[in-house]
Amino acid sequence: MQPNYTQYRRDPTRYTWLWDTDMTNERFDECLTQSDISSYEAQWAMLRIIEYASFFELKRLLPKKRFVEMWPNIARRVRAREDREGMEFCYQRFLQNGDVHG
Repeated sequence: MQPNYTQYRRDPTRYTWLWDTDMTNERFDECLTQSDISSYEAQWAMLRIIEYASFFELKRLLPKKRFVEMWPNIARRVRAREDREGMEFCYQRFLQNGDVHG
């Protein structure tokens, strides 16, 4: 059974970047913060938020420490050059400032 995409777009409580999956916001958050950073789900969630979330959603939801741990392994998989360069800037800034808590 295919997901009902129209239903997801109309739901204001659902993350907009989950438009093509049955995943709940809670499950997405679990994937984003799970302990195994090399897992497919953890990498998929990090890439999904980087590529599809708005700036304000990314700023609010990005787990900085997890991002810093994962970025060297996923950077080349970010499709848009602008997104990759922006996140590389964030990565370097987080390292430089030691701002990786929370």
